[in-house]
Amino acid sequence: MCNSKWIQHRTRSFLFCLYALSLSGCAAVPLLMLVGVGAATFAVHKVVQTQSGGEIKVAFPAVDGREAPPQSLPSGSTVAVWSNGEREERFIAALRASGTFTIHSLPKTEANTEADMADAFMAACQTSKADLIFAATDEDVSKKKNLLSIDRAATTYTLHLLVFSCTENTVTWKDRMALIVEQGKIQPTESELQQVAGDMWAERILVAKNMQPD
Repeated sequence: MCNSKWIQHRTRSFLFCLYALSLSGCAAVPLLMLVGVGAATFAVHKVVQTQSGGEIKVAFPAVDGREAPPQSLPSGSTVAVWSNGEREERFIAALRASGTFTIHSLPKTEANTEADMADAFMAACQTSKADLIFAATDEDVSKKKNLLSIDRAATTYTLHLLVFSCTENTVTWKDRMALIVEQGKIQPTESELQQVAGDMWAERILVAKNMQPD
């Protein structure tokens, strides 16, 4: 039997989110709201409106689903990134535009396992002479179908963001990003997903860079 108080609470939360969205006219809207993904509920960091008319929710979820605060980035002025696709190219372009780092673009890597990735990191350090190596790995794609819920069905793309320190010879910074696309709306293109991932990855890194002690 349904719990009427629970339904009323979820409905009020849903209407509040709609009201918050109605007040925003920007393409990228910072917004703290909750969205159900599978068995979890993520706090949404930002909602990005795409050129095609679609919408992508971006989250940086902690284990409990709340927004994880960014960690301070390890020190380093010269960085390297593998040119694995549009996401990485977008990320590189955003970092270059910020003028924060000296950036080396590395050839595409086919590292898939942890051992392969470790070897690739060390090789990249030797090739680029960089202080830090930035990398993103795809975790999974999950789909949620909610036939009996006010939450829309959604597809979630989850990425791990990694920073490898060439000085310490290990991964010293980790983060997790989720891109959430609700079904029943205009669907963003694959290119738009990659562009948003690259832009938000760069934004997260720059925030983490600014957290470094003076």
